Amino acid sequence: LMDEKRVIFDIQEILYRPAPLMTATIKVHEAVGARHSCCTEGKRKDAKKAFVFGGSTMWGVGVRDEFTIPSFLNQISNSNLIYYNLGIPSYKSAQEVLRLETLLMDGYKPDIAIFYHGANDIVSAILDNEMHNHAYTQEEGVLSKSMSSSIVNIIRLTNLYKIAVSVRSRIASTVDEKSSASIYTPTVADIAALNRTIDRYQMHVRHAKAVARAYSIRAYFF
Repeated sequence: LMDEKRVIFDIQEILYRPAPLMTATIKVHEAVGARHSCCTEGKRKDAKKAFVFGGSTMWGVGVRDEFTIPSFLNQISNSNLIYYNLGIPSYKSAQEVLRLETLLMDGYKPDIAIFYHGANDIVSAILDNEMHNHAYTQEEGVLSKSMSSSIVNIIRLTNLYKIAVSVRSRIASTVDEKSSASIYTPTVADIAALNRTIDRYQMHVRHAKAVARAYSIRAYFF
């Protein structure tokens, strides 16, 4: 038998979706929580379906239904393809893959699956590092000792590292105005967290590709 002390609750992997909504600017369909994508008029009844997954950028935070990425894709695509907005704010790659699997189990099968993700995985690695220190203290200690200075230097040259520094610095300057003049330098533990996030992200991509192959779905990642 398991009690709470023997169970690890990983809230990052929980699936959620927007509740049905009907306003002048935003419509969310009840069936799968997909946001309405415009410009499907004139599309063929047998048009292929493209499910577009992502976070707040794909969802279209701050814009009307007709100005989301899937809506624009519907405008420029031919009549044989319809794009559906399956984006959900704050979603990370693991959640998007699980959502695709859930949709397939519920009978919603696309011809094409498009994933626009990665940014939320990176931001989460930075923001959650302190929160998860209690769980990863020993693991990160091992990683820190095993990472040579040359590997650390290589990581600092990557765009991922630059994004992480920018995100962390912005957060710091928002919380403390005095820190706005200084640039935060990620610790070895931060770099280890980012490195672990990259590994997990690549694993999720491989997982999504495997699911897509099993269901004869064409998958694209951006």
